[in-house]
Amino acid sequence: SGRQHGDQRANRRLAPCHKQHGVVEDLCGVIVAVEVTTGEANEGDHILERLDTAAATLGEPIGVATADAGYAYAKVFGGLEAREIDAIIPTKAEPIKRKVPLRRFKFDARHDLVKCPRGKILRPKTARISHGRFFVTRVRECKGCDLAALCLSPSRNTRAVVIVHDYPALLRARRRRERWGDDENRLYRRHRWRSEGFHGEAKTWHGLARAVRRGLDNMRIQAFLTAAAINLKRLAAAGFSWLHRLFNLPSQTCPPMTSRQDIFIKWLSDQPHRWKTLQPGPGTAFFNSPTVHKHRNLLGHSPKRMQDEVTEDYRDMIYADTAAEIEKRRRAFLRKWRLKCRAVAPFGDAHIACRAVDSLEEAGDRLFTFTRLDPSQWKSARTTNAPSRRMPEFTCQAVIERLNGEFRRRIKTQTVLPCTETVPMLL
Repeated sequence: SGRQHGDQRANRRLAPCHKQHGVVEDLCGVIVAVEVTTGEANEGDHILERLDTAAATLGEPIGVATADAGYAYAKVFGGLEAREIDAIIPTKAEPIKRKVPLRRFKFDARHDLVKCPRGKILRPKTARISHGRFFVTRVRECKGCDLAALCLSPSRNTRAVVIVHDYPALLRARRRRERWGDDENRLYRRHRWRSEGFHGEAKTWHGLARAVRRGLDNMRIQAFLTAAAINLKRLAAAGFSWLHRLFNLPSQTCPPMTSRQDIFIKWLSDQPHRWKTLQPGPGTAFFNSPTVHKHRNLLGHSPKRMQDEVTEDYRDMIYADTAAEIEKRRRAFLRKWRLKCRAVAPFGDAHIACRAVDSLEEAGDRLFTFTRLDPSQWKSARTTNAPSRRMPEFTCQAVIERLNGEFRRRIKTQTVLPCTETVPMLL
């Protein structure tokens, strides 16, 4: 879908603007094709080329394409039919500029002629236009017709209509639109948040509403970097879904798997040396709660005069040498601060201290998942803020988020590149 960015609203002075034409894959929302043009470009002139690019990127043909009514042109429907792609595009209402509109004329593609409401024949003219052909009647055929006063212009004695290229495909699309069922309506509703949501995300969170640098090439670089940053976020979401499946997370908490994801999981499972430190049991999942986040929660639930003591006890527990020692200090921590709850009751802080104990109990074993690993990996596994090569399953989110933040930072300052081919160098 394409979106126009710039100051072109009503009652405002016209200003230079650009349009981004993007193709979004439906499964995970990955942007597979992006192109930027000037604001005067028509969306229908670029959608077929973008779809061809997306098919080449995905390595397989596209089965269904969704778009809004801004793409409901005959040439678009004709191109999609030629590519054997089902089009979920609502057709536009025909503009009625005359009392006898075009929809009352019947086009016969087999014999290449048009019939008017009274059965008169309109034949093609030799003169052609870029988007279609003229069909006109003869003077004697319109003379004496009872619809002549409504059908003909005051200055003309014949009727002429323009039949655009691929007009039969447009007629078929209109008939299909009237027969849309639950599946078609569901796909189009999905398009509203999947495809249109991509443009909103790019403009709201990644600064694509305004051009950082002048010039179409610079705007194209900005759009490519924005698409790369969004795809990194999609990669993080898909990666955690795959890891949950790999470690047998209950199916009700995971999205459906596709054949590509199954192949990826099988490839990981066939390389045990990559996961030799992990031995999950049936129905279990590795989820490591960052210890620094839990520390902040404890401080938020503790009285100010006790925060230093809470911090000292918490660090002694987390940074113990062995798993048995950690469990021992964990029980001591809970026992101590439950007694503290009773001790501070006369001062009105009991409910605050008790919430700190409840917060630690709520974390459960997830806070101590790192103890199931080799002790040499504890340092990197205690927090998702310290990426490690040896434990990518615990730190891939931190790496992706860091890359995403780096892209967003550089988009604002380093979008002046020699050409679009240098964009992958930044990645």
